[in-house]
Amino acid sequence: DVLCTWLQGARGTPADDSCGLATTLVLEPRTDGQAARVVRCRTRALQFDDERHDVVMLHDVTELQRLERNVVEAERRERERLARDMHD
Repeated sequence: DVLCTWLQGARGTPADDSCGLATTLVLEPRTDGQAARVVRCRTRALQFDDERHDVVMLHDVTELQRLERNVVEAERRERERLARDMHD
């Protein structure tokens, strides 16, 4: 599992070096038919009483990425339309 592999790698960093940089992962579709999801992951290692505690934050950006692609495509179509109008 991609998320488990990422988390194991994140846990391998020393607590004082954990900068919390975001990583984007694609989670594979589940067997129940749910589509693949894109998540931004961030971890932070905290020390309390000589024990390390890892805080993991996941932000599902699947819909955001889809909307961004739609905006880029709409901009492309509008540029083409303007170019045709200016040419005529």
